Amino acid sequence: NNLSFLGGDGASRPGIAEDPEWALQVLDTGSDALDRIMPPPPEVPTSAQAIVAAVAVVSVLDAVVLQGALAETLRRRLDPSRGSRVVRHEAGHVLVAHLLGVPVES
Repeated sequence: NNLSFLGGDGASRPGIAEDPEWALQVLDTGSDALDRIMPPPPEVPTSAQAIVAAVAVVSVLDAVVLQGALAETLRRRLDPSRGSRVVRHEAGHVLVAHLLGVPVES
């Protein structure tokens, strides 16, 4: 785990496991360089931050508590033809398994 390619002067650098502070300095320097090349956008309004945070919380709760049922319902409402596409896709799995001689279980 040697990060010598980041040195530039040919000197061997410690790996992350040996010196995590050095690795953080490298990442921090890279972040500063990226900010100079592509500056962050101006301050985002608080209302937009609140909306993004709410969507993130709902998404996580949907994934953890409802096992993605809310997202799946939204997808079906937005694209009614998706159901038949999914059925054809899954039928393709069954067909390939049958052709390869893999036992198909329900």
